[in-house]
Amino acid sequence: MASIAETQKAEPHILRQDEGTWKKTKFEGVTFKSLYIDRETEMHTLILRLAPGAGYPRHRHSRPEQCLVLSGDVEIDKSVQLGPGDFEWVDGQTTHDSVTTKDGCQLLIIASLHDEVLA
Repeated sequence: MASIAETQKAEPHILRQDEGTWKKTKFEGVTFKSLYIDRETEMHTLILRLAPGAGYPRHRHSRPEQCLVLSGDVEIDKSVQLGPGDFEWVDGQTTHDSVTTKDGCQLLIIASLHDEVLA
């Protein structure tokens, strides 16, 4: 029986578009909706939403981060421009000086729960 139990897959985690709660951050115009937290790997999948003109401050990634632009415009470190469908992967210990948007954006982020805001 133990071998049968080990081969059974976990139930999928489903979050419908209208489910979940947008939460404010301490940064003006920046909210997020948590999609999934993997407690084993300590990774967080979320949608980060920046209102027009908003920015996310300088921060350090403790592990690799993945970012997919779902909508809008993004500028990273005042030099990298991203738009809808663009993807960025950065290694752990990478520091971003800033993430800003002119017209607003939504980003799908997969990142460590231990990333550190440096601002």
